Amino acid sequence: MATYNGEKYIEEQLQSILDQTRPVDEVVICDDRSQDNTVQIVRKFIDVNNLTNWTYVVNEQNLGYIKNFRKAIDLINSKDETDKLIFLSDQDDHWVKDRVERMASEMEKHPEIGLLNTKQQTFRNGCEPWKDTSSANDIGEPKQIKLTPYTRFLRSLGCEMVFRKSFYDSVKQHWYCGWAHDEFLWSMAMLYNTCYEWDYISLYRRLHEKQVSGHLGHAKEKRIDYLQGVKRSSEHLLSLSEKEGLPESTQKLFRKNVKTHKLRLDMINQGKAISAFRLIPCLRYYYAPRSYFVELKMALKGKT
Repeated sequence: MATYNGEKYIEEQLQSILDQTRPVDEVVICDDRSQDNTVQIVRKFIDVNNLTNWTYVVNEQNLGYIKNFRKAIDLINSKDETDKLIFLSDQDDHWVKDRVERMASEMEKHPEIGLLNTKQQTFRNGCEPWKDTSSANDIGEPKQIKLTPYTRFLRSLGCEMVFRKSFYDSVKQHWYCGWAHDEFLWSMAMLYNTCYEWDYISLYRRLHEKQVSGHLGHAKEKRIDYLQGVKRSSEHLLSLSEKEGLPESTQKLFRKNVKTHKLRLDMINQGKAISAFRLIPCLRYYYAPRSYFVELKMALKGKT
């Protein structure tokens, strides 16, 4: 868990982790220099419950959420030789009571899974859905997610994931600074055909006013940053797939991704009309094809 200014909801999330039907072996929490009472609340919770297997670290300087999550993952105890399972946790959600038990059971039954993605149920303050519902029983088996132009992009949040430490150890050298932790894990699992999804609601995700949103909207600078990030990750994945001799279909997909996002940046930054025409056959390589019209409008507005 990575924490930052989470005093309002952090204790509830910690309690939902402590109350799991299958106790967790270890909890690692990294705080990114919170300016509120988060540190005091977490330390008191650990002390009161005598949680000797919980580690809480306060960073010497603010790292940002990506580096903070990576630090937390890398602090996991490696002395145990068993293949550990790593769950990612946000600071303001509420875990389903049997989350760890059921997700760990599926991972143990299916050693081919490197990364398992589940579902969430959102709620707002004042609502406590976990008191009225229980997790479904008839949800089938996990299904593999194949690499396609659609699944190239992150389709599951980090808080919904569990992954093997052995999988992480085998790919972590490919993680570069600035690549979001859940996007990195998803991309690596897709690249190596070990990404699965399961129709199990494993957590309740709180919606509140201070929540960080990934919505791009019509902000030009934010969209340019996003496109530059996707272009960089696509270049990285293309280079990796070429180096390791992965199927030509995989390499072709990432070449198309790189080309598409270069054209999108050219259209927005330079108002290149020709890019708008060249992008029409590339719409399947968008996360959301409707973005084409938003970006075309940005390009035209920039020329006036």
